[in-house]
Amino acid sequence: MATGAETDDERWSDWEEEEGAQMPTQGLFAPVRTFASPAECINAARMEHGFDLPGVCAGLGFYERVQLVNFVRTRTAEGDDAAALKQLVTSSLEALDTRPWKHERFLRPALDNDPLLFTIGADDSDADSDAERAGGAAGARSGAALEDEAIILSVLRAEPTRFDAPAGGSADDGAAAGAADSLVAQLAQMRLLLHDMSAEAVEPRDASGGDRETDAADEADDEEPTDGVRDGGAAPGGSAAKSASAPGRRRRGARTTADKVDEGYFGSYGELGIHHTMLSDRVRTEAYRNAICQPWLHGKVALDIGCGTAILSLFAASAGAAHVYGVDASGIIAHAQQVVRRNGMDDRITLVRGKAEEVALPVAKVDVIISEWMGYCLLYEAMLPSVLAARDKWLAPGGVMMPNKASMQLRLSSHSELSFWDDVYGYDMTDIGQATGEDKEADVIVVPAESALSGQATFRTIDIMTVRDEELDFNAPFELLVTADGTLRTFVASFETAFEPPDGAAGCSVVELKTGMLDPPTHWKQTLFHLKQPVDVHAGEVVRGLIAVARLGEGRRDLDVSITFSVMRADGHVAVEERSQLWQV
Repeated sequence: MATGAETDDERWSDWEEEEGAQMPTQGLFAPVRTFASPAECINAARMEHGFDLPGVCAGLGFYERVQLVNFVRTRTAEGDDAAALKQLVTSSLEALDTRPWKHERFLRPALDNDPLLFTIGADDSDADSDAERAGGAAGARSGAALEDEAIILSVLRAEPTRFDAPAGGSADDGAAAGAADSLVAQLAQMRLLLHDMSAEAVEPRDASGGDRETDAADEADDEEPTDGVRDGGAAPGGSAAKSASAPGRRRRGARTTADKVDEGYFGSYGELGIHHTMLSDRVRTEAYRNAICQPWLHGKVALDIGCGTAILSLFAASAGAAHVYGVDASGIIAHAQQVVRRNGMDDRITLVRGKAEEVALPVAKVDVIISEWMGYCLLYEAMLPSVLAARDKWLAPGGVMMPNKASMQLRLSSHSELSFWDDVYGYDMTDIGQATGEDKEADVIVVPAESALSGQATFRTIDIMTVRDEELDFNAPFELLVTADGTLRTFVASFETAFEPPDGAAGCSVVELKTGMLDPPTHWKQTLFHLKQPVDVHAGEVVRGLIAVARLGEGRRDLDVSITFSVMRADGHVAVEERSQLWQV
């Protein structure tokens, strides 16, 4: 990382050397010219037009640097000459509130995959963008902040249309700030997708407040709760007004890897698209409705963990629950409150924003806890520990968990996504297929039922009423009888959950939710583990082994899955010696 003693030229040239970035870059003031690298583009702007981009950016926060580059490129494309733009930028630097580039639309890249945006993300200026936007004293950004900024740039590259200005109007600085903060809320989710997290904590902020890093979660904590949504930090039966000492209040301090993962995780569930996907899954949603809308729930107090759009809370209220408390840490809860009010349920449903482990409720105990916590391969996303924490804190003796049972299954399959590369529009691309096969990532797809080479075997059963957090990392043996000759290319994992009514509940039935290859498809699909070395198997043989499932590192919501197996012939002799392989989900 650059120090304060380095010059702007040294910082920018260091970025070139460290990243090896020889990316063709369109001229800043000459769109018809292309330079071999961002550094050459920057140098040309300095030498030919007297515009020192590093010098200008050294006094700006990160988001404003992005806006400035996009502003200059946009105005250049519209015909403004370099001299006029240089003069405009120079004069505007003295007027913080009237800078023409501080507009939401300039968070959208003017050029797709603009190398200059990635270059400025590596600049180690002393201005903290969030502190600047809040009007506070700027301090040096931590290494984590710079890492976050680089990931923001990947979001800008991947979703260049996300930040269009509203039609028929202009966005003010506050709207631009909100758009920028929405990026921050996606950072850890990007890390999860890219498997680019580290396990070390980031630099602590100065206790004096002079060197603060403000993130989306911090700013959310400073906001007043949405009308109708209780503050998770409110004491039971007390005011929802925030206080520094209230449970669930985020204290400013060092942000750990776990904090950032959670921010990204909850940020992703603030997006509406993911809820559309879940609600559109009729197998999932109708299983919950059928389990909840039974006579035994009438008159009970229910708690909905991770309530999302509040659909399960609505089911429970409609089934006659005395009251339902919905808890969610994501921004979707504001929409959920509107849904609850529109459907006339606000007298029976109370929504609380916060983490299940941290919020307070205005009741001491509840009769039933409802949650749709399942992820790919059942345990991906690691939401179940939050449900268990709520169970231990709030579930009354004799209370019910919904679902109350879960199990994990394994099956053999001849299906492989890698075979796609064998014939791509008539061309042999098996080299790419082989390279893809080296990837440790598991696939999540609907696996063709006809590819099954065995029956389905349960390797893990979980009693949600009694299981402990530490038992969610485990090793389990399995044995699968081969039912058809073929080539074993993949292991396929799925899960089942059961909703059992209380003992003796009249007129009630058990509801099951299944996600196997032979079951109606759900948004969970199946989890496919490709073998690097496929093996031929024959009916009557047995594939026997051990599967290990473990969560990854501090605060990680991913899974490590390893499978060790051998193949035994029907006569008891070894057909395939023991092999092991590791995947990530």
